[in-house]
Amino acid sequence: MKTLVVITILLFSDVLYSQSMEGSWKLVEENGAPVIEKEVIRIYQDDYFAEAARKVETKEFLWALGG
Repeated sequence: MKTLVVITILLFSDVLYSQSMEGSWKLVEENGAPVIEKEVIRIYQDDYFAEAARKVETKEFLWALGG
């Protein structure tokens, strides 16, 4: 019984201390290398997200997505 209580507390403690993803995020690193050729922005709000990307030098549109 004591083990069951400890396991339950450990499972739910992760939920209590998790960070919120809400806000805007810029991609600065991809696979360990800095991202300098493109600019990728993702916005999280109210259980939705939107993402857009462009080339830095030419400002050419690359993609947009959301859901």
